[in-house]
Parts: sequence; structure tokens; C-alpha cells
Amino acid sequence: MYAKRNIFVPKYSGKSRFIGTLYDENLLNNRLIYVDAVTEIAKDIFIVPETNTYHAVDTNFKGLYQKIDNEFVSDEFDDELFLTIKQNDQINIVTACSHRGITNVCTTAADYFKLPVGQILGGFHMKNCTTEQYVHITNYFRQLQPQSIGVCHCTGIDKYAEMHNECEAPVFYNYTGHEMKFF
Repeated sequence: MYAKRNIFVPKYSGKSRFIGTLYDENLLNNRLIYVDAVTEIAKDIFIVPETNTYHAVDTNFKGLYQKIDNEFVSDEFDDELFLTIKQNDQINIVTACSHRGITNVCTTAADYFKLPVGQILGGFHMKNCTTEQYVHITNYFRQLQPQSIGVCHCTGIDKYAEMHNECEAPVFYNYTGHEMKFF
């Protein structure tokens, strides 16, 4: 398992519901590898541990906290990672909930690898996004021109439907067990 060092910082929805990851040495069984820099885990498959904030409008931290030194502080998801797969002179991006923003994830990857983005796959955390956030994300995708966009869970079915109708790139709803090939 690959993770950033702050994976076990206690996390909360609101200031009462624990949603973090508990540390259990028996479950880890020496299988945890900390990632502090871009790391190639297999040929042309990289874990990227830092997502720069290029577009502050596309961040999703509201109501989410970390407990540090017994105090609640806003969780800005510094522990979020994403995968980048290099293939055919482009990159494909696989992310989780994109709390730091899918546009920030894509810009970080494109800037680091200096390659165009092919496919994007992940949760975009748009279920309760503002109109400003939605317009920013869809305009960004129009400019980026990925080959396809696969949305998951926290994107929200309504936003998926809107993106499916508005984005120039093919947009599909991804789910557990779905198999796909990267271009």
C-alpha cells in the first residue's frame, strides 16, 4: 500500500464523525510504503503525492477537518495521491475523490510530465458543487481536450449527466469492476 506520511492524522466530517484511517500494525504487516515524491511503481505508472492549487475555485474542503494537537483544523487533503500512466506520448490520470480539485490534479500532472492528457478517471467531488465550480471544471475540460472522462462516486449522478451532455470529450460513469483500456 502506498500512502503519504500523514495518512493516519485523525479526520472528521464536521467535528464529531470520525472518517479517518486507523493505524493497525497487524493489518499493515509491513506492506505500507510512504511516498514523498513522484514515484514510478511499475513501468510508466507513477504515484504523484502533491497536487498544486492552480485553481482555488476547484477545491472541496468544506466541513472536513483534521485533528492536530487536539485542535480541529480544516482538512486540505494534503494526503491525497493520484496515479499517472504514461502511454503513447500522453498521460492518463487516475484519481480518488479529488478534494484538491480535478483541474488541479490534471494541471499538476500535465506540468510535471510535460505531456497532453488522454484519459481522466476518478471522482471529481462535484455532487454539491457551486455553479461557479461546475462552469470552471467543464470549461477546463474544453480547453484540456482529453480523449475521455470517466467519473465515479462523488461526482454525483446529476453532474455526470450534465457533463455527459456538455463536455466535448466522451464522458462515462465508471464503477467497481468496470474494465477499460487506456489509449
